[in-house]
Amino acid sequence: MRGRPWIRIILVGIGLVLMGIPVYRLTVALPDTAAPISTVPAGQTQTLSIVVDFAHAPDSVNVTYLGHPLLTGKGPAVEFTQPWTVALPKEGEDLLLQVKWPAATNRTAVEVKVLDGNDVLADQTFWGAGSLTETVTVLPHQS
Repeated sequence: MRGRPWIRIILVGIGLVLMGIPVYRLTVALPDTAAPISTVPAGQTQTLSIVVDFAHAPDSVNVTYLGHPLLTGKGPAVEFTQPWTVALPKEGEDLLLQVKWPAATNRTAVEVKVLDGNDVLADQTFWGAGSLTETVTVLPHQS
């Protein structure tokens, strides 16, 4: 047998410690170093109009923004409108659309528009039957 076993054991231990350093760095929570979210000054808020049109009347419709309800409605109406005051960042904002139709309703359409006066900021049509959950992205004017 060549060499000393104690030296080999120490070298293996050092190797294991060196290999464990990257694993430790990956598994330990680091302080939050994410870039701060840019905020839009309050003076740049605008009042938009959310319009939701249905081909067939829904049982219920909900439009939410950051978990807060913006528009809530029930059939037999087929058009819903709601004002929305927001400061749109250049990245835009997302609205969550949730719809439920009566069980006997065939596949049908729903159109979501977000208007700033006569300018259309978002216009999307979705198709569904039974229930539907979709995201609508609203982008600001491109100046």
